[in-house]
Amino acid sequence: MSRLSPAERHMQYVATQLNQNELSTAVLAEYDKMLYLLARHKKDLKNIQSRAHKNRYKQQIFPDYQSWLEGVLTNGNGRQDDVLMNWLIWAIDIENFELALRIGEYALRHSLVLPEGFVRTTATAIAEEIADSAMRATATGQAFDIAILQRAAQMTADQDMPDQSRARLLKELGLMQLKTAPEAAKKTIAAALLLNPRIGLKTVLRKLNKQQDNAKSEVEVEAVKKPRKTTAKRKQSTARKHKAEGGVQS
Repeated sequence: MSRLSPAERHMQYVATQLNQNELSTAVLAEYDKMLYLLARHKKDLKNIQSRAHKNRYKQQIFPDYQSWLEGVLTNGNGRQDDVLMNWLIWAIDIENFELALRIGEYALRHSLVLPEGFVRTTATAIAEEIADSAMRATATGQAFDIAILQRAAQMTADQDMPDQSRARLLKELGLMQLKTAPEAAKKTIAAALLLNPRIGLKTVLRKLNKQQDNAKSEVEVEAVKKPRKTTAKRKQSTARKHKAEGGVQS
């Protein structure tokens, strides 16, 4: 782990102090500086049209916020922090999912809300953004860690959100479970369909049920065949015995 520079240590200290009950003027001034920096970067982003270019820019500016975010997550007591909450979304955009999930867990634990300009609740944003990231990765043939979907689903399980939003997250989780955990996939997909029958999973569920039924039938057929083979062998043995006895009698 790289050592922090004096400036970075100071930023973590300020972020920590911001989350204490007593806020000094200096600490508030540092938070205002972070808000100013965020506003400036948002203004820059408005001049960028490409989503890919926007995310590349966010990746470039991330080091400017890293120490602040770490300070809040490590020592914070749950005070609303718009810098932190903005990076809940931006961390997903730059595919720093571990950071996004840490912020998400912290935000839900302390009931933090997204800054002005975001219309979704925190839980809804987590579910939808993680689901969309998984969907894009799958569509382009890229790997996506199923643990990210599982953590997102777990942390938002008890949170209120539109059924369609939760269904989107469960859909991506269920599709990833198909190859390695078909039984779990069946339950997850069924849950997604219950929330949103138009989620586009009915055919997938029918195919999964058919595959499982076929596999079950094959097992049953094999189980029936084995006794029959034994019976046939017994008949052959009995026939040979009778033939031998008949030969002796004659």
